Amino acid sequence: TTKGIDVILTEIEGEMKLENEITAVVESVNEYEGSIAIPEGKMVITVDANAPEEYYQAISSINIGEKIKITFGVDGDQRWNDVKIGLGATGDVLIENNKVNTDFEAGANPRTAIGITNEGKIILYTIDGRQKGYSYGVQLKSLANRLKELGCKDAINLDGGGSTSYVVQLPGDDVVELINSPSDGKLRKVSNFIFLKNNQKPTGILSKITVYPLTSYVLVGESIKLTAKGADTAYYSAKTPNLKFSLDAKTTNTITQDGTFTANENGIATVYAKSGTVEGSTTITCIANPTNISVIKDQKQIISLTINREETATLSAEAFAGYNKLITSDKSFEWWCDKEIGTITKDGKFTATDSLVDTTGNIYVKAGGTTVEIPVTVKGLDIVYNTININVNETVLEVDVNISTGLPVNKEDIIIKADGKKIDFNYRNGLCAAIIPENTSKITVFVTNSRGYTSFSTTTVVENQYENPFTDTDEHWAKKILSYMYSAKIVSGETTEKGLKFNPGKSMTRSEFAVMITNYLGVDVNEYTDGTLPYDDLDNIPKWALNSFKALYNLGIVQRSNNYGKLYANPLDSITRAETATIISRTLPQGLEKAEITSSDKDDIADWAKNGFEILINLGAINGYEDGTILPLKNVTKAEAAKILYSIL
Repeated sequence: TTKGIDVILTEIEGEMKLENEITAVVESVNEYEGSIAIPEGKMVITVDANAPEEYYQAISSINIGEKIKITFGVDGDQRWNDVKIGLGATGDVLIENNKVNTDFEAGANPRTAIGITNEGKIILYTIDGRQKGYSYGVQLKSLANRLKELGCKDAINLDGGGSTSYVVQLPGDDVVELINSPSDGKLRKVSNFIFLKNNQKPTGILSKITVYPLTSYVLVGESIKLTAKGADTAYYSAKTPNLKFSLDAKTTNTITQDGTFTANENGIATVYAKSGTVEGSTTITCIANPTNISVIKDQKQIISLTINREETATLSAEAFAGYNKLITSDKSFEWWCDKEIGTITKDGKFTATDSLVDTTGNIYVKAGGTTVEIPVTVKGLDIVYNTININVNETVLEVDVNISTGLPVNKEDIIIKADGKKIDFNYRNGLCAAIIPENTSKITVFVTNSRGYTSFSTTTVVENQYENPFTDTDEHWAKKILSYMYSAKIVSGETTEKGLKFNPGKSMTRSEFAVMITNYLGVDVNEYTDGTLPYDDLDNIPKWALNSFKALYNLGIVQRSNNYGKLYANPLDSITRAETATIISRTLPQGLEKAEITSSDKDDIADWAKNGFEILINLGAINGYEDGTILPLKNVTKAEAAKILYSIL
């Protein structure tokens, strides 16, 4: 899939196998960016551009028309010469001579493995993963122990992940089908696989009847359609004349001759299918009381519902016995809700109340003898943000938080900052008054009303007059911002022989960012000296940044980063614009208004970063680039990070 050289050979003489040689004529030598098809009757030698230099040069020096000789041999262990079929693995040896390997890297993934038992049987094993709510996968140590339980004396782990797939032809079928759930959502194109072929000829003699589905779990009162398929003595599909279904005599469950089974009692039922003297069966677990019921909205399970007044939501349900999903239908479920929150139909369509105030209650759903409830919040009034009017009269500050909208504001829900530091103020009936500290350049106000919606406003008292301390920002667009942030002791510089430098265009590291954020918050990081961190790369955190990391982690501003079971701070890595927006948004009050992201590359923004971008775009702290992009994965420069903070300071 990468750039490389492909040499196409023709006029091939000889057979490609160990201890042998072939001759061929070079037809063409080409550079490609990806894979190519192997021409009919020809061969291709391909070398990746990243291969060792001696290999790449040797291949690229071959000339068109040249006759070459290729020999195949083995250096070292000569037993390879006796190998007829070889199987390689990208994974580890799981079991060798009945001894389970214990030295594995951590991390659960979809897996594919193959093992051999002491009796010489081959076990092909797959397990799905990377699918929330279905399967997270398996660690290699667990896979090794599982294959040992199945009797394997030797086993290896093959390629896994999205390549993990299992396609079979089930007994009685004429077609093959995928029986697992690949994590890619579909079959991945792979370069090699294990393929088992039936070399026998069909006999047409019925030998086996298989009843499908092989296993099933059914809610009492529901029905399932069964199918019986025959296989002959060579495992090919075969006819099943005069097929008849039957049940154990002592049961109230029923089965029709077209295979429709109806569950009428709790317990395990056995269904038989017979043609002549050949009989097959399947077991069906009938459940009267599910262990759990999942409520589904927009194809996702929900455990609560928040909805606006007069809106509707279409809900459905699934019933489970442990981890096993029960066969159900719409008639299996009974729906109702508390009358205060609205109404719900018998098929799960909920309509919220028209109340003007927030209303809470529950939706209930019942299947068999099991009932679950879903907490519901119906939002009343539309979102309302109080307007903020700031007036500066010499040394006196007046702020009107406009409670005329009918949404009151408490003093403790108002934050007024002068150059990033909170100041005290008097408050009465929506009006704030304060004395402006001397030499203040900027006033910022956050107001959270009684419904939890936060408004923001900022104003400049006097134009920034701070002297530029940095020798490398005289011509930079962020000169005034950086001078201000330096005077506020939020950013610092690097002392060099040519003076103090800021390196505004350099990517900011996560350590530098952690220190800048704690400076901005006014946190005394020395109070966190005894704090702990869960990261596996603690030794990489510079001493000057360690307490800042501890403070931000313990304040919940910087969270865990899970990578294959380990947690990393990555302190020396550059921080991206997405990470910057997310962390800065966590330092702000809850309930801030959000803006719609309209950048041309908005799909590149991860779900966890959207909230931060929506908030900071609305505040004017992030504006994107002239070409209409926002570049969430781009490393943020030191000047950009300082500008974002300055906008909300």
